[in-house]
Amino acid sequence: DVKLPFAERVSDLERAPVISISYPKDDKMGGVVTVEGEPVSTARELMENEGPDFKIVKLTEKLDAEKQKWKTQNQSAPFKGDLIVHCDQSVDFKIIKQVIYSSALAGYTSIHFAVTEKPKGKAPGGH
Repeated sequence: DVKLPFAERVSDLERAPVISISYPKDDKMGGVVTVEGEPVSTARELMENEGPDFKIVKLTEKLDAEKQKWKTQNQSAPFKGDLIVHCDQSVDFKIIKQVIYSSALAGYTSIHFAVTEKPKGKAPGGH
């Protein structure tokens, strides 16, 4: 039940690992951050992070494992570091920043965001 942000300029995405971030305001758990469906953190933990290091250890470890799996399956092709972030439009930027930082530490530097294409000539929701 994720409401994606709107964008005017969009393109199709190629298959890449997917990080999903939910942050429903009425969820007592505070939402979840997953990689390929496997939970790596809660949004609440990331919002409460006051430390200088934004690394999400479980996220980096999971992405490292995904990278090794990719390299095993694609031995002749160079690793491009593509990643898709699928997050609700209400997710706080502090969470997104930690996800991007942790992903970069694992070698994923080509980050794409899943969005909903904004209808031409209209504001989202028809306003």
